[in-house]
Amino acid sequence: MYGMLIEDNYDIEVNRAYLVYTRSKDKLVEIEIKKEYFIEVNSVLQEIINIVGKGYYPKGTSYKRRCRDCCYRNICVK
Repeated sequence: MYGMLIEDNYDIEVNRAYLVYTRSKDKLVEIEIKKEYFIEVNSVLQEIINIVGKGYYPKGTSYKRRCRDCCYRNICVK
């Protein structure tokens, strides 16, 4: 998402990012950012907009262990 924000605000192409692991002696890791990642982020953002704006709830998971940590657990219709 940071890459998308940089592209939108500065009108430049973003094709890599860096992670710094401060607890591992500032280990620096370069990550290639592919356009497919932006498509996936847009999909997730659209789902969030639907949840907030339209009251749409996401599909339930087939892994019931995940329900314990779900913020919809108390109001889920499934």
